[in-house]
Amino acid sequence: MSIEEFKAMMDGLIAEEEGRLGIGTEEFKERHKETVKRHEEIMEMIERIRKEDEHRKMAKQFVDVKDVMEVCGTSSSKSYAIIRQLNSELSERGYVTIPGKIPKAFFEEKLYGIHITE
Repeated sequence: MSIEEFKAMMDGLIAEEEGRLGIGTEEFKERHKETVKRHEEIMEMIERIRKEDEHRKMAKQFVDVKDVMEVCGTSSSKSYAIIRQLNSELSERGYVTIPGKIPKAFFEEKLYGIHITE
């Protein structure tokens, strides 16, 4: 088979497949638009889920009074005192602190390696 014959055979197969798929018809164009639109919707959904997941992970990087109460078995006033003490220690080290919250990793470090599960 020569190159010309092979090319002609491939052109014929491509044309046959295009005909089978209806490429160029209005129905094909409409299906294509729908597919592209659905793809864009899915990509937006994936991006939204990714952002929500990042936000949730960021939110869980800190523990609050409820977490301290649960882990330590202390009252809310004692839990706030623990948070204030740990935030004071962080502040002395030059870190920015958030009243009523403490970084999860620092809290776990200071409580003898206790790990908080979600």
